[in-house]
Amino acid sequence: MAKNLARREEILYNFYDENKVKILKLLWDKGPMGLEEISRNLGINPEVAYEELSELEKECAVSKRIEHRSAQREVYYAAISRERAIELCETALRDSSKSLSQLEMGAEEEMRKSLKRFAREAHFD
Repeated sequence: MAKNLARREEILYNFYDENKVKILKLLWDKGPMGLEEISRNLGINPEVAYEELSELEKECAVSKRIEHRSAQREVYYAAISRERAIELCETALRDSSKSLSQLEMGAEEEMRKSLKRFAREAHFD
């Protein structure tokens, strides 16, 4: 199972550079983390980590939130599951004219249409 997952994860490198894949894997495996933690865990410069996280955030792969514990800090987390990211990459390779975010928006639109269709059929519209 682990070998199969590792093999399937290789597809991520078609869409993300090595640092981005490492960041995603870290967030999937360990959960939400601050910029300094991510930088330290991966052994990369915090500025590089911030740039990579910003790009991943623009692509809707990660999100951030503000935690208010003893001090306020930004925490990043994976906004998309490992399985969903792999599925989107596989779909994108089949339909290479669309980006991952376009595919995700398309999936959300299909879900809305399906719910509207259900409501119409059930006379809730």
